Amino acid sequence: MPIYKTVGIYKLTEEIVMGINKILFKYNIPFFPYLHCFLTYGEKRLDLSDGNCNGKKRTIGEYIYIEIVRHDITPDEEFVIYLKIYHKSFTKIMILNI
Repeated sequence: MPIYKTVGIYKLTEEIVMGINKILFKYNIPFFPYLHCFLTYGEKRLDLSDGNCNGKKRTIGEYIYIEIVRHDITPDEEFVIYLKIYHKSFTKIMILNI
């Protein structure tokens, strides 16, 4: 079974990163959609940033959107995916305040 590079967008909240509530409260939004990459092997996810001193308080368990991408995708191409999903989904989510 192959291993894939995967990008996902998750709901960034205080539960995941300490201090984000300052921004969320300032703009009266429940979360910020954040792009993250990880590896997938079948149904399993491997986040190489888990356990690093990167500010995350816990592993990201739930994603709004997930897409398998080329292993050599550029940061600009990842950002295009983010913008596509942001404009397609996030506006609806924020209006519904989910």
